[in-house]
Amino acid sequence: MLDMVRQLYCTFSDPQAARVVTKLNSNAKAAEYVLDHARAALTVDRWFFNSDRTAHLLPFRNVTVDLRTGKTMPHDPRHCLTGCMQADYNPDADLGRVKEAFARFWPGDDDTAEQFQVALGYSATGEVAAKRMFLMVGDQVRADSNGDNGKSMVQGALTRLFGFERGGFGVGAKPQLIIDVGDRDANSHDAAKGVLIWKRFAMASEFRVGASVNSGEFNVLSGGDVIGARPPHSQDTIQFINRASMWFSMNTPPRFKTWDQATKRRLTPFPFTQTFHNPGCAPAGGQEKDLSLKPWLESKAGQEALGAYLVEGAMKYYALNNGSAGDFPDSAAVCQMREKILAQSNPYHDFFEEFLVFDATMDTLVSAMNSVLNRPLKKAASTRV
Repeated sequence: MLDMVRQLYCTFSDPQAARVVTKLNSNAKAAEYVLDHARAALTVDRWFFNSDRTAHLLPFRNVTVDLRTGKTMPHDPRHCLTGCMQADYNPDADLGRVKEAFARFWPGDDDTAEQFQVALGYSATGEVAAKRMFLMVGDQVRADSNGDNGKSMVQGALTRLFGFERGGFGVGAKPQLIIDVGDRDANSHDAAKGVLIWKRFAMASEFRVGASVNSGEFNVLSGGDVIGARPPHSQDTIQFINRASMWFSMNTPPRFKTWDQATKRRLTPFPFTQTFHNPGCAPAGGQEKDLSLKPWLESKAGQEALGAYLVEGAMKYYALNNGSAGDFPDSAAVCQMREKILAQSNPYHDFFEEFLVFDATMDTLVSAMNSVLNRPLKKAASTRV
């Protein structure tokens, strides 16, 4: 209950709320006073908090920003937002340095750099209309790939900005949320989903080798559906709508044993295939690291610039949908990476590639192919008997 009260007041800036938080932090025995003060807020239905009515609002430490227009306003308890970005909003921050640095991930590909900003801007909202699942995919194929592709730097900067501690809008998630575990540990997904409640940004890293995606969980967690989470050692299930955009950072994508058009549309992989070398060590045509970039992104100035980058991305997202929630277009590089992942993940890909001519979109369910391929095997077995 005390944690709930802390969350209710974590973004409020009025003096009375500040006194309550100070009293709570200094003396937990003051719970009765705090609960009396918060009684009206605690009687509000929990569906009212972080709902779609305020999905376009983003609280920073100093102000709340309307992500549709970029206009700012004072924090308002009537918004019922329980999270806050862990930096001030500064519209005059060095936004250009962030855009220039991130553009180096896709040299000469302005469309992918633009989509990346829009995707992160969408992730700062509480909208669920796009129904996306985001991947940052490295390169383990190229001989000169050393893992220094920028994923970890971006992940660290976003983690700091969204805030993965109490009072933030971010959370660290487990890759197992979308992994197919079969009948084993059937409730593990339910318990792990609880961390997503009232969050806007979730980050997970690296799938285990050979992991396969549960397409059903993949589609549900991409947003919009009411899902259930059962806390550990509890018999009760909490119902909520996941408003946290899911981001996964990896070098080896998981396999999709089965997928349909809904899964394909949700899958949004950004290729991080550029390798950044230490100064003076880059081969011809290669890129050198900017050794000052990572500490700057984690500094006060860098976090404010990254916040401005997200706000601009969100404004672009809303502009693409005439001020409302909706979807956004994919760049050619994202589409190519998506096709590559789905093609490699298909367990019958090699067989089809060698012996059959077929539609590369491959919408046929694996269960159907199993049925077709097993018929001659079963017939041969019965003949031998």
